[in-house]
Amino acid sequence: MSEFLQTYLFILTSAFLLLGGALILQVYNAYHRTKQKFLLLLSFGFFTLVIGGALPVLAFAMALSELMYLLGIILQICGISAIYYSTVRG
Repeated sequence: MSEFLQTYLFILTSAFLLLGGALILQVYNAYHRTKQKFLLLLSFGFFTLVIGGALPVLAFAMALSELMYLLGIILQICGISAIYYSTVRG
């Protein structure tokens, strides 16, 4: 992989993680204000979704194991499931 592509992958993944972290913090702060349990589960869902989304990109950029791709997809599924459960049961 070219160094140019690898640099952009790291920059874009960092931006993705920062924006995802900001969203997670907003939802978590809303939980602290309202004490509604579904917001805690919602922030956990966003956390796993963001980490699961960044993991395959980092594994590709750093030429890590294919197992990281699988782990990233599993984390994304868990995150979407938690988000869905928190909105349906909230």
